[in-house]
Formats: sequence, C-alpha cells, structure tokens
Amino acid sequence: MKTKDEREPEGTLIFRRYRRLPNGRVLDAHEYGLKAWPIRVK
Repeated sequence: MKTKDEREPEGTLIFRRYRRLPNGRVLDAHEYGLKAWPIRVK
C-alpha cells in the first residue's frame, strides 16, 4: 500500500511555454533554460 506521498497526484499534467503568476507577470520557460513549464490540471 502506498503512502500519501507516494500516490499519483490527481489530474492531468500539461506543458506550456508561458506561465502567468497571480500578480499578472508572465514567465517564459526559455528564459529559465526549460522547454516548457509542467502544469497540473484537474
């Protein structure tokens, strides 16, 4: 039996190049050496 920390997170994992922060700032993954940001959606 898996513990709570070992379970698969709920939702689907999608990848996006841009990410918007709650304050409205937009982050570009390429500026951080990434191809895309992993984002979990329900």
